[in-house]
Amino acid sequence: MNGEKLCLNCGVMNDSEYLFCKQCGAPLTAQPYAAPPRTIEGVAESDVAEFVGRKSGTYVPIFAEMSLTGKNKVNLLVLLIGLLVSPFIVPFWFFQKRMNKAGWLTFGILAAIQIISFAVSIPLMQNMLQLAAGSAAGMDYVLAESMGVGGLSIIGSGISFLLEAISFAMVIYCGIKCNRMYMNHCIGKIKGISASSAEEYHAKLAELGGERNALWITLLVITVIALILATTAVMAIVLSVVFGAMAV
Repeated sequence: MNGEKLCLNCGVMNDSEYLFCKQCGAPLTAQPYAAPPRTIEGVAESDVAEFVGRKSGTYVPIFAEMSLTGKNKVNLLVLLIGLLVSPFIVPFWFFQKRMNKAGWLTFGILAAIQIISFAVSIPLMQNMLQLAAGSAAGMDYVLAESMGVGGLSIIGSGISFLLEAISFAMVIYCGIKCNRMYMNHCIGKIKGISASSAEEYHAKLAELGGERNALWITLLVITVIALILATTAVMAIVLSVVFGAMAV
């Protein structure tokens, strides 16, 4: 049948060079062509769309472009909110997409950075406040103590700057790579589905795919509460130092 033309009027096959049907004389118009199903990394695009769920209109074209060009597509939402609001948008985004390993990894790193930042800032603030409170003891005291506090301040500032740089670098990296990571997650999950029927296959697509909001919302609430408690603890330490200096 290769190279032959189908007459749409009578159904007879004709040689490729014929302009009119040899059977009925009807003109041989452009032949109907059924395009093969589009795929993304070897998976039918329709299956990817079904797995992604309600956001398929956003992500499936991005996946198709990345698969075709081999280039990453920046996720501006994650990048901008992560840089301008909070880097914790990164793990929350991963959790929403059911990418738990990436979510817990980034959440753990960012949480550790926040804990270390508080641990560095608290003694630094205590020493600076004690220095200010002790200035009444005379200039010699201030000069002697300021040398130690100044060195501590430089070290603390350096550590804080390094931690912030790590946070921003993580946000930038994830903003650039997260769409591809999500595509690889979807493709891997779909290819790993084992089903004995089409109905079971599509049921598993719906079960494993889509978005999950409960986990990331819960973690968001916990994170906000933890930050409020940490800030309150720092303020309590500051006030205790101030009142202690005033009592002296």
